[in-house]
Amino acid sequence: MRTLTLTLACVVALATLSVATLPVQAQSFQNSTEESPLWEVHLHLQKSFASPLGQRLMAMVEKEDPEQLKDFVKFSEAIGLDPRTDIGEVVVFGDGFNETDVTLIANLGQSTGNLEGWILAAPGYRSEDLDSNTLLHSMTVEGQNARAWFALPKHPQSGNYVLIGSLDQGRTIKLARQVLAGSPSPIPNSLKGNTLLSFFVNDLSAVPIDIDEDKPGSAIVQIIEQIGLKVASDDDNLSVMLNIAASSAGKARQISQLLTGFKALIQLAPIDEPKLQKIGDVLESLVVSHNEGEPNVQASLSAPYRLLEELLNETD
Repeated sequence: MRTLTLTLACVVALATLSVATLPVQAQSFQNSTEESPLWEVHLHLQKSFASPLGQRLMAMVEKEDPEQLKDFVKFSEAIGLDPRTDIGEVVVFGDGFNETDVTLIANLGQSTGNLEGWILAAPGYRSEDLDSNTLLHSMTVEGQNARAWFALPKHPQSGNYVLIGSLDQGRTIKLARQVLAGSPSPIPNSLKGNTLLSFFVNDLSAVPIDIDEDKPGSAIVQIIEQIGLKVASDDDNLSVMLNIAASSAGKARQISQLLTGFKALIQLAPIDEPKLQKIGDVLESLVVSHNEGEPNVQASLSAPYRLLEELLNETD
């Protein structure tokens, strides 16, 4: 693992490994406040691996690619942390989209594993004391005239270690000192209840994306101001909630009609398209909500794991 930091790379790699396959129980979207970052991505690794879908996917990996699972176990042993049981919520967020805007925070539970030992091997490594038990680590970033800064402070009340990392020394120090002082979690808008994954962009116009107005769907992006997604899980169901804030009530009505029409179109799949029919079954519980005169649209779905397994089997 060559760049940023062995610590960040470990956690981000683990989060990326899990992010594509997580479950949900719907919650209200109360994320956007004056203190909310421009964008944020949350993933609770412990809950995700323990969820029914996470367990099924791990069993699938063990059956179809046991060597990959062995590598995963060896990696966990090397860093001294098992993401399936040791790492809680991981969040990456920022007020911009440059690398210097990004902050990573991860709840590591009661141990830092071997992370601080591995960091010693990083290029240009330096450290200094934040207090008698807490180090501020830094290392050079490959290909850039910049340093990455990390700390693993221990919260005095919970006893949990928190990994904090960014390319901004002052930001890392500030967040680490908040943890050491016993302040509440520095994670913005922490996941609640059975929610495993959330994603928010609180101002879509600030996202540096090129929009080709001649391509289908480009107009959708242009009328969305905020977007949020939450995924949650209980013993029987995977739940997903999508929240969209449009630029006007009229535009929100259009989005609502589009989502409703998409559901109906999929459910009209011909009988010789079993995969599309299974998707239609999953979408049966999709509810699209829009109050006339308001700029917000919500879409929620709660699908039994039985249907999701049938869909995965159809895909196989």
